[in-house]
Amino acid sequence: MAETLKALSHPVRLKVLLLLAHGPKSISELHAGCESCSQSQMSQFVSRMTLEGLISSTRDGRKKVVQITDARVKQAIHALVKIYAP
Repeated sequence: MAETLKALSHPVRLKVLLLLAHGPKSISELHAGCESCSQSQMSQFVSRMTLEGLISSTRDGRKKVVQITDARVKQAIHALVKIYAP
């Protein structure tokens, strides 16, 4: 639980999870939704979150597609959206 909350406490990681709550996205789509970091930084965030088991990635041709894999993370994100963005 602490790792999940840690992921939610970082602004960019939270933004990534909020974007992924609507479905799988490519690294480019995530980068476009989060102007505060470079595409390289976005890739680093995604790699770390993948290692932590929060998200997973697959290849679709040349694109890397990312999605939330941990059901608890999905539930937490959806709860936060209901509370803070009604």
